[in-house]
Amino acid sequence: MKALAFAALALMPALALAHGDKAMNMNKMMDEGRIAAFLHQVNQEEIDAGKLAQRQGTSQDLRDYGRMLTDDHQQADKALMDAAKKDHLNLDKSVLNADDQQKLANNKTKMDQVKAMKGAEFDKSFAQTMANGHKDVIGMLRDNRDNIKSAELKKFVDATIPKLETHRDVADRISRGERAAMMGKSRQGRMADEHVMDREKAPAAPDVPAGSQDIPKK
Repeated sequence: MKALAFAALALMPALALAHGDKAMNMNKMMDEGRIAAFLHQVNQEEIDAGKLAQRQGTSQDLRDYGRMLTDDHQQADKALMDAAKKDHLNLDKSVLNADDQQKLANNKTKMDQVKAMKGAEFDKSFAQTMANGHKDVIGMLRDNRDNIKSAELKKFVDATIPKLETHRDVADRISRGERAAMMGKSRQGRMADEHVMDREKAPAAPDVPAGSQDIPKK
């Protein structure tokens, strides 16, 4: 009897841990209401970030990237609001839970740190922050896409992921100092451009005056 009682007591922490893990997983899974509200907040963040890059960016690449962020996320937010209106989804921040709110707060903290930087340090840190942030949002959408019941919202998410991937990839290239000509291109496209550039850099053959070629002797 004592052995059974001891075994039961030993199982209690394991059961409690399992219950805690289940609750944590449930909290991580997002329904369509939270997804829509979170994306709305992210769009607002990215619009402001794009404007910051245009004002404070040192390189033309980063300023162009900031313009792309602002334009794309303004268009995305309009499409999101249209989809949410059709399905009566509330995009207010109050829909989000504590974890969602904390993620947004962390994003703001990181961007405030980047905002205090200047010059090349700002450009590199901004691009790295954008690459990581877009990677996180893409992961969130892929993990929770099947929880979306709204056909309109699912269509919006499917159209948004490729654009977010482009933003992620371009930010990653800028952070590594790649040339503007390489932005937004596939690896094959970049290699083809580099081949052309290498050919253009090669020294040209000297001009040979007409009639100066050696005439073979008979």
